[in-house]
Amino acid sequence: MDDVVIDLDGRAEVDLQTVDVGVAGDTVAFGIEGVIRDVDNDVLVGLSGKSLTPTEIHFSVATD
Repeated sequence: MDDVVIDLDGRAEVDLQTVDVGVAGDTVAFGIEGVIRDVDNDVLVGLSGKSLTPTEIHFSVATD
């Protein structure tokens, strides 16, 4: 399986409408809904018609 990374520090922009994360015991539950705009055309062509599976998820710990 090929990995595809969309660089959000570059041209692409992410717009997250919903981000929910909860931790209980040995479980991390999360839900993310949003869109990524201005993705490079070669990335879009490579993804077109394919099934996608998340392979890595990063969380940043916010300090209150």
